Amino acid sequence: MPTSPRKSNSQPEDGHPKVSRSNDWLDRLARLETHFGRFLWDILGVFLLAFALMTLLGIFGLSKGTLLEKWIFLLRNWLGWGSYLFILTTGAGGLLAFRRSRQAVKVRWGQVIGFEFAVFLTLAVLSVLSSNRLTEGNMWGGQIGWGLSMLVTRFIGPVWGGLVIFLCWGLALMAAFRLWHPFEVWLFKLSGEPVALG
Repeated sequence: MPTSPRKSNSQPEDGHPKVSRSNDWLDRLARLETHFGRFLWDILGVFLLAFALMTLLGIFGLSKGTLLEKWIFLLRNWLGWGSYLFILTTGAGGLLAFRRSRQAVKVRWGQVIGFEFAVFLTLAVLSVLSSNRLTEGNMWGGQIGWGLSMLVTRFIGPVWGGLVIFLCWGLALMAAFRLWHPFEVWLFKLSGEPVALG
């Protein structure tokens, strides 16, 4: 007497194959990006540029409002002169969003991380230049810059701590602007070694 074949585990009793639902939301995001991606990136670019312009006008006192004044006070208190760096990076993010809506942007993560380190160390450098003061009018690096600089200068002193911060800041800038390769070529030429093309 022939035995009936066993039903496969991938098919339920109604005969329809099971559909994996684990990637449903990823598929929906991919479809949303395909159909509306350009408009979403344009909206993000407009928002970031408008936010950067509004913050800049608030810092210069050309625009006022309760929420804006609280935001500017928070920005100056935490970042000091670094608030201009915040405006610059926000505006650059808006321009990148506009560019991303037209063509794909290749992200160099090493450069992005180097840029983030350079921004935070810039706050520490500004704090060192203002003698690590937290008094009104002398908070060049804000509370964040003061905290970062005090992490170093408290243990090895203000002079050596300042030198270490400047050194790390320079290395972060070289990583952010991809200056390692020209520096390496210069060292090879200085030592008289042949430099390989590419």
